[in-house]
Amino acid sequence: MNNGFCGIVRRPAPELLQMGIQDLTEPDDLPYIRNLIGQAIDTREGFVVETRNVLPDGSRLWVRNNVSAITDRNGAVRHLMVVAEDVTNRRCAEEDLQRAHDDLQKTVEERTATLQQATEVLDTEIGQRKRVEAALKHDIAERRKAQEALLESEWRFRTVIQGVTDYAIFMLDRSGYITNWNVGAQRIHQYTAPEIVGQHFSLFYTEEEQQRGEPARALQVAAYEGKCAVEGWRVRRDKSLFWASAVIETVRDEAGTLAGFVKITRDITERREAQASLERAQEQLAESQKMEALGQLTGSIAHDFNNLLMIVSGHAQLLRRRLTDPKHLQAIDAVHSAANRGESLTRQLLAFSRRQPLNPIVTDLKERVEAVHEMLVGSLRGNVQLKCDIPADVWPVEVDIAELELALVNIAVNARDAMPGGGSITLSARNVSLKKSDEVGQLEGDFVALAMTDAGVGIAPDVLPRIFEPFFTTKALGKGTGLGLAQVYGFSHQSGGTVVATSAVSGTTITIYLPRRQAISVETVQAPPTQPIVPGEGTILVVEDNAEVADITASPWCKRRKSDSRFCASRSSYRLWKSPFVKLWNAVQRETTATACCNLRAGAARPDGND
Repeated sequence: MNNGFCGIVRRPAPELLQMGIQDLTEPDDLPYIRNLIGQAIDTREGFVVETRNVLPDGSRLWVRNNVSAITDRNGAVRHLMVVAEDVTNRRCAEEDLQRAHDDLQKTVEERTATLQQATEVLDTEIGQRKRVEAALKHDIAERRKAQEALLESEWRFRTVIQGVTDYAIFMLDRSGYITNWNVGAQRIHQYTAPEIVGQHFSLFYTEEEQQRGEPARALQVAAYEGKCAVEGWRVRRDKSLFWASAVIETVRDEAGTLAGFVKITRDITERREAQASLERAQEQLAESQKMEALGQLTGSIAHDFNNLLMIVSGHAQLLRRRLTDPKHLQAIDAVHSAANRGESLTRQLLAFSRRQPLNPIVTDLKERVEAVHEMLVGSLRGNVQLKCDIPADVWPVEVDIAELELALVNIAVNARDAMPGGGSITLSARNVSLKKSDEVGQLEGDFVALAMTDAGVGIAPDVLPRIFEPFFTTKALGKGTGLGLAQVYGFSHQSGGTVVATSAVSGTTITIYLPRRQAISVETVQAPPTQPIVPGEGTILVVEDNAEVADITASPWCKRRKSDSRFCASRSSYRLWKSPFVKLWNAVQRETTATACCNLRAGAARPDGND
């Protein structure tokens, strides 16, 4: 290489001898250069190319390379000779010239397009002016007719709107200020037109909704969507509330610009209350049907289970008379005790299913509560206080005393368990006159509401509807049978009333509604002294629909008097065998069996044919 090339690339010869073509050429031009070199080697023909070389300072230099192929004796290319020329200034001048040409061409095109567009616009305007001038006279006439029709339409509209009394219809400007007022609005909102026109319509919203910006939001929704329909509480002039169905619609002029709003409001408080009453009645009906189905199921199971318990208990008593080993006697006592606990559960199930035989008497609740006060206190812990609030004028009720006391104990125990840290329980009573609209179990008439309120943790809303179901309990395993409140439910309904539970964070109230009785309270009569049993003769008739229960019931008499005792254990066999008198015995006291016993006639035919 000569000094001229070293001067062009600005590098000394020793440095250039250590570099390759890739070190001098712009990377973007390198693939093209290599392709040309390959073609020159293959064809032994030279080429001319302009490339960008990289200078030591990183700048770029345009170089014109005239490449010639040098071959050996065999015609093979041994070297390539390059004559390099700095053409940077020429390339820059060509680029500047090309840019100037492009700019000039663009300017000419833009000026031409602008001129052409102006010509088209001018032609369009001339044509449009001609059409406007032709239609102007016709348009003026049509507008006069439209204005007259509009005035007539507005007059009719105002007449109709002012005659509407069931709906509050009034106009708002774009900011929400009232511009007119109809008779219906005056009736519903209780404002006259002079009082309300010019006021902002947010006056009809509650303070909470005003603070949340509901009036402004309603106008925004109506302006964006064309309509805003909502239901909610609204305020009258006297500050009373009513449930309203409100619609806000936009009013726009011929150009589509927002001119204001029209607001239509209807008082639907009665409809809402009727719908809510219907929903509550449907819920109560569904709950009643569910509890009725549970009652039928538990009643059937309880009766059959009671028969099994009688067989177990009866045989346990018979075996106890025959055993002498203390261990055997202890085992029999355990069996008998378990059977007794099962019978207690069965009685509670029968009470829930309303099949438990009751012995109702007219009772003064105040006296009865005072009589069982000590028993109720005994069922509580020392850190739980019982307060009684029973007025002297509370109406008498007709209830089974034992079941009433058991119901009070069951409620008190649940209240006690709801207050692990202690507290107070209030037992109160009040006279109430119920209507079906009160939605208290669809009861109607005079009732006494006997309520027990605790200060416990309350009952969760999802648990509250299930607390009267048998075997349902929220207590830990082994802490409850789930039959306490089920007995309360059965007792209240079997007594002609119902039971209602309400709960909040501050505690729970269980209220028993018992029907009022006009009869005078009956004082409890002491039973006469027991008379000594005098041996006699006769026939004992055992009436039972379960043969095993009948056998175990009759077995004590079979053992005592085998010679002159006859037994009948069938629902269809009611003949009385020879006897001076008849003893009727019902093992379980079921209703069907008791009815059959009542149908027995003392004069029924005997086996010997004598009456």
